[in-house]
Amino acid sequence: MIDSILISNNVGDSGNSQLQYNLNYRFDDPVKERSLNIDLDYGDFNNDNFTIQPNSYFNANETQLLSINNNNLDTPTDIDIYTFKLDWEQKLGAGKLGLGTKLSRVVSDNTFLFYNVFDENATLNIQRSNVFDYDENVYAGYVSYSGSINQSWSYVAGLRAEQTDAIGILKPFDTSK
Repeated sequence: MIDSILISNNVGDSGNSQLQYNLNYRFDDPVKERSLNIDLDYGDFNNDNFTIQPNSYFNANETQLLSINNNNLDTPTDIDIYTFKLDWEQKLGAGKLGLGTKLSRVVSDNTFLFYNVFDENATLNIQRSNVFDYDENVYAGYVSYSGSINQSWSYVAGLRAEQTDAIGILKPFDTSK
């Protein structure tokens, strides 16, 4: 049996920007059969979201308004991604030796602001608001060797190591800032 019905016509206003940059250097030496490739990347991602969430509770027939609980949500996000990648390949014996490394860093700042709305006046609810900060560093390296046995068969052997250091901190929203 239904005892109440929630009607909520949410309205949202959002905007985002995404910027990505790449700097690349490539060196090829066909005589010595070797190459070097270096990539530097940066990405900046920003989202601004504001939501108006009116919550009206009615009886099962929707003829009587039982209660109203209106909220606003302000949830901006800022993410920065930095990446460095280096790859080296060189002929060695009957095959090709490959070496490389990749370093990356992700920094993310996320804010969740929750507002109670009474008579069109919004009041920050610090018990329901928070800030989440995330920081990640990835360190990776590899070595590989590849070659051909004949026209039908080839091989690749390699080893990759990776370490990730990540920390996420969720904390209550601080109104003293």
